[in-house]
Amino acid sequence: MRGDECNREGLQRWLEDGIAELPPSCLVDVSLEAKELLRQLLPSNRAAAVEGYRAMRDELGRRPTMPELFNRGYLPATIRARHNDWFTFVKAEGDLTNEEMAAFQELGPWFRMLEVTLLNRSYKMVALRVLLDMDAFWNGIQIRPLADACRTYLLEHPQLQVDLQPTKEIPDHRRASSEEWATWWLRWPLDRWLDEQGGRNWFRRDGDRFVFAIPCPPEMRTAFEIMTGEVVDYRLSQYAQMRVHPAGAEGLEFTAKVSHAGGRPILFLPDKDKCPGRPIGPVDVNLPDGSSWEFRFVKVACNVAHPKGTTDNRLGELLQSWFGQDAGLPGTGFSVRFHNSSEGWRVHPVQHILPTQPAALSRERPSPELSLVESPPAEERFVRYVPVYELEAAAGLWGPDHTPSEMGWMPISGHRLRPGMFVARAVGHSMEPKIPSGAWCLFRECPAGSREGRIVLVQFHSMSDPEGGGRYTVKKYHSERVVTEEGWSHQRIELRPLNPDPMYQPILVTETEAPELIIVGEFVAVVG
Repeated sequence: MRGDECNREGLQRWLEDGIAELPPSCLVDVSLEAKELLRQLLPSNRAAAVEGYRAMRDELGRRPTMPELFNRGYLPATIRARHNDWFTFVKAEGDLTNEEMAAFQELGPWFRMLEVTLLNRSYKMVALRVLLDMDAFWNGIQIRPLADACRTYLLEHPQLQVDLQPTKEIPDHRRASSEEWATWWLRWPLDRWLDEQGGRNWFRRDGDRFVFAIPCPPEMRTAFEIMTGEVVDYRLSQYAQMRVHPAGAEGLEFTAKVSHAGGRPILFLPDKDKCPGRPIGPVDVNLPDGSSWEFRFVKVACNVAHPKGTTDNRLGELLQSWFGQDAGLPGTGFSVRFHNSSEGWRVHPVQHILPTQPAALSRERPSPELSLVESPPAEERFVRYVPVYELEAAAGLWGPDHTPSEMGWMPISGHRLRPGMFVARAVGHSMEPKIPSGAWCLFRECPAGSREGRIVLVQFHSMSDPEGGGRYTVKKYHSERVVTEEGWSHQRIELRPLNPDPMYQPILVTETEAPELIIVGEFVAVVG
């Protein structure tokens, strides 16, 4: 085989249909035994990810996104062994919408490039995530405000901020001036995006503006943004999950990947050069349930662990209690995190996390300083003005057939407006310093896909926010897999405050309570 056929996919096709591209006058005679040996050598680890995808589709009533599949412990990347890229697989499953199909046919190479572009740091994906969040893909954005937003994004993310190591030009990323940091940011990820990626130049620089260089029909742009965000969030999730926290006052953290050997789940450990201080030998470790186990760490792995006072190896049993019978199978990406503190080593199953950015909502009328227009011209609605809602006065549940009456319309500048956006007032200190108490906040409809890490406005049916007693709250959304003593698992939702004061605790939502929540919108910015 040669050319485009000289790869794993070409070998797979040749083994299945016996057709190969050969130089003129050349023949290949391969015995059946040799072909069978080649079949055995081909990777088969896509099966677990595909079955996981289909099971989640049945459970959710829609296709899962790449981050959602990854968060369940499966590896979307293994699907490329047969389908070349994620959306080709989704298309083969019949799960692309008409809009997604059109965007994929128009810009398929973009999505393929996003899946495989090299990430030595998170910077390239952070730049794309911020462009999407700022609605700046199509009109572009000045480099300095883009760089400022990217720095804020990185510094607020507990895993990704590790990438911001001191350099000769930027010894302190927090204190560097906006101009210094924009110059540095341009030279790293932005210049990389201005170079050729996957055979094309996807971005260009127009003076001081960073602009997407490939035309996309307006009717495809929403689907394009959602699909791009899906791949970007997956790449960031995957990257963040593998970051190792350096030693500090609270000690060392590292992540171990669940793999298998001899049919049993084991743990592969990070290299000692990448994680200096990682223990070697027997170590006492506390589990999430408070029990104490002994883990035996060797150079690259841990394959023995058991409760203190016993000798039988129960590591496989422990990992399967956390991740099910698929723990360690090819095509899965389960992992556990070890953390050393003043109380000793602890371990817990990892839930892959994505970045981002709340507070009970006010029952009060807007302050006199708030400038509202009672009824702006129709052509200026969601172009210059958005409605302001008094959410506590709403009767019944927010839904497609019912939204509360607006108190007026507020002029908004500096943000691209879309139908469905609105302003509401946040009261309470749980989301400080990002959202001060009493701030007027701009919200948009929550995009399709994973809500993980997003700051969202939530409506409760029968529950309430313990801080203010209201039926609405703004919090950071987090969901995780919970394994019970019976062995089955479900999703637990946490609505998390940003304020580090221990008096502000997450709102825990059980599986039975989850249907009582409505995600009303996603936080965009403080506007007053």
